Amino acid sequence: AARLAARPGPVQERLVDYVPAAARCHLALLGADSPPPPPVPPRLLTCVDSPDRPALSVIVPARDASAHLPSLSASMATNSGADIEWVVVDDGSVDDTWPRLADLADRAGNVRVERHPVSRGPSAARNTGLRLARGTYVTFMDVDDWLAPGYLPKLRDEARTHRAEVLRVSYTEVTGQQAEVHLQPAPRPDVPLHPHELLMPGNRPTSVDMPQPWLNVCHREFLLAHDLFFDEELHTAEDREGTWRLFLTASSVVASSTMGYFWRREVAGSLTQIGDDRQLHYLAAYTKVAAMLSSGPHRCYLPKVHRSMISIGISHLERSRRLAPHLRFRAVRELRRAVRSLSEQDLRLATIGLNGRRTLLLRMIRVGVPSGVVLLAAGIRSVAREVGRTAAVRALTVTG
Repeated sequence: AARLAARPGPVQERLVDYVPAAARCHLALLGADSPPPPPVPPRLLTCVDSPDRPALSVIVPARDASAHLPSLSASMATNSGADIEWVVVDDGSVDDTWPRLADLADRAGNVRVERHPVSRGPSAARNTGLRLARGTYVTFMDVDDWLAPGYLPKLRDEARTHRAEVLRVSYTEVTGQQAEVHLQPAPRPDVPLHPHELLMPGNRPTSVDMPQPWLNVCHREFLLAHDLFFDEELHTAEDREGTWRLFLTASSVVASSTMGYFWRREVAGSLTQIGDDRQLHYLAAYTKVAAMLSSGPHRCYLPKVHRSMISIGISHLERSRRLAPHLRFRAVRELRRAVRSLSEQDLRLATIGLNGRRTLLLRMIRVGVPSGVVLLAAGIRSVAREVGRTAAVRALTVTG
């Protein structure tokens, strides 16, 4: 808004839709000189417990997950409780996942299982679990991850205490023998906020950029009342589209400081490792989000959506060797089409503060530099990083 105030009048008129009314009032933009409205307070739930249902349901989609069932069973054993239920959905496994899950359900009274005869994707598996869940609150877990002992009872108690529609958690990312903690980027932890406080600014990572479903503990009736199911047309990035819908619909969220979820990266067969066309579904996901925001009071968030789309697209090009060869050029073409569909002011607002290398790549994409040249320019950094890593390993080997 401060940048906008310094622009000529005609430019202000073109860009003012991107600035929330409260910000315009603060700066008296375009005659908006009335006192700014007070911040929207979070709306808390009046009743969160029901004696005839579990307090918390944990929904776990699973496909060909036999190797991960022992760690899942361990997480269940150390996060048990009479008011915690587990709902595991087998999404068309072809190994022995289903009979092992059925045996697990027979032995554990708080585990329910369901099966898709054929695979329908993680969105459909989560939706099936959401429809079957009975808990006042629901959360999710990936079958190849694990939980710290006592983690779920803590979340259950926090949900009861805060009475927010959504509780957001932090997590630990585990890649091989390395671990990295990721905290929720919230202005104030452990207090109810309005979700719109967690959407901006556009040029820095915010809570909406952490889209994994297992970061959310949601009031089940709130999800069902607003039809907040996962989009089954999307086989990747469905969590990004779903997180935007969740944040735009909810009236209260708490960024919890509780830790205990361990996300296992680079597992063979996981969606983070695939190289097929599902990796390009991020464009369809952000196109749907942009359509939700294109008119009305939420239009001011469009630059954030466009920035996220551009950043993810360039990241795919930088790591294009993970894609199947025939998809690498397609990734450039589809990102080029998406970037060219943005107006000049949309693109300008979306790229404020973008670093010089990515700005150059974006310019190359937009003006039509051949896809092969774009891929070469995008991959230089990844190649340099890999060469440096290899040299370091060799140096350590020689030293040893």
